[in-house]
Amino acid sequence: MQNFKKWIENFWYHYKWQTILVVFFLTFIIIAVTQMATKDKIDVNVFYTGPYVFSPREIGQVEEAYEALMTYDYNGDGEKGAEFTNIVLLTNDQVSKIREDSKSGANSPDVVDDIVIDANAIREAENVFNQQIFAGQVLVCMMDPYWYNEVKNAGGWCKLSDILGYKPEFACDDYSVLLKDMKFAQYFKVFARLPEDTRLALRTISTVSSFTQKEKEQERWGWNAEMMRDLFLFEFPEGYDPEALEYDPEAGTASVPEAAPAG
Repeated sequence: MQNFKKWIENFWYHYKWQTILVVFFLTFIIIAVTQMATKDKIDVNVFYTGPYVFSPREIGQVEEAYEALMTYDYNGDGEKGAEFTNIVLLTNDQVSKIREDSKSGANSPDVVDDIVIDANAIREAENVFNQQIFAGQVLVCMMDPYWYNEVKNAGGWCKLSDILGYKPEFACDDYSVLLKDMKFAQYFKVFARLPEDTRLALRTISTVSSFTQKEKEQERWGWNAEMMRDLFLFEFPEGYDPEALEYDPEAGTASVPEAAPAG
């Protein structure tokens, strides 16, 4: 045992940095391969940024809802797959309101509640948001209007008329609608507790991704554009009452009804 321990110490002394580099690259390769294997199964990339905090159960419900809304398997791998990424990100006004409400006990459990608001954490969340949205990793977006406008001012949204062939009457502008006005969001109750001003929009193909993997990114964007069209084609099942909310008292959250086919 002593000899083995000395051998380890001697090896570490002479090959410390080489070992660290090998472990680093092996870890990187394993993660990259795993992500690529998972990514190949994904048809659409859905994104949320705003004050709402999704539970793990609700994240799964959002993905199930989008998968149920797809008219077909976009990438042709035999399986419908939606990947949902959400970033809790507060504006300065929202931080101020939460702090004020915390003094009176008026905070809602639907948003950031009795937690310490860490300015560094918010800055890090904003960095992640910028990386995700401006690198073009996410395309179908549900967003707080403040962050929606950040992307709009940078020319990052597709026109609804370019996606659908027309501009819906209830559109907020050329690029977005309120999520609450969409029939699918009224049907799948997981969306019922999001802020009423949440916008729905489609990201353009980013300049970075269009240079690196142009054909592949155009194909991926096409799948997400098809998802947007499916969202607008959705109709309530016959006899369905959108006012009849069904909440799960055990989970304390709105439940997702049985999926109905889109269109």
